[in-house]
Amino acid sequence: MRDISWNPWHGCHPFSAGCRNCFMRRADLRHGRNPDEITRSKTMFDLPLKKKRDGSWKVPSGSQMSVCFNSDFFLEDADAWRQEAWDIMRQRPDVRFLIPTKRIHRIRDCLPPDWHGGWPHISIAVSVETQTAARQRLDLFLTIPCQHRLIFAAPLLEDWICIPG
Repeated sequence: MRDISWNPWHGCHPFSAGCRNCFMRRADLRHGRNPDEITRSKTMFDLPLKKKRDGSWKVPSGSQMSVCFNSDFFLEDADAWRQEAWDIMRQRPDVRFLIPTKRIHRIRDCLPPDWHGGWPHISIAVSVETQTAARQRLDLFLTIPCQHRLIFAAPLLEDWICIPG
């Protein structure tokens, strides 16, 4: 399976302690770009729908697309663009989309009207960096309708204690 990055928008605002050492912020600052400036991609917003000269998909069927690794799909600043991104994903059920987020509290309000119990080609991942974040986000994550869930335990900012039950 081919893994392709799809960043329909760029930029983010720190949300939690896990954002402290964000790779995107460091890269933007190193290149003189403001990481807090949220911009819609001019050339790659519709990447999953682009075709080659021969008419075949640039993103081949069976690929996985990692969505918004340079932002957060559920970032408030992207509300105006998100429905169009959902529409693009809806048109490519032959591609798997992986959407990571720390903003789990926004998912329910940002899902498309026909989401129901989730789309089979979409996986949502929640990122947790501390036990407190895990408790808060995972309890809410379990209430979100979704067919495929993942947990990113990164960056781990403390020693974790596993307590049964």
